Amino acid sequence: MRLTVNGKITEMESGTSISTLINTLKLESSRCVVELNGGIIKKDSFDEICLSDGDRIEIFSFVGGG
Repeated sequence: MRLTVNGKITEMESGTSISTLINTLKLESSRCVVELNGGIIKKDSFDEICLSDGDRIEIFSFVGGG
């Protein structure tokens, strides 16, 4: 299936969860905010929500520093 992730077309297997996508991108889920088709997704739903062809995902990752 084709997804748009942070503005880039990405190919993933059908039924991929948000958690799997985050892991594939080598991001830390505890430091991410995910927007799916315009709505913010709660972290406790990352494993449950499966993505569909054509979905638009924006992932914001927080980085600490000083």
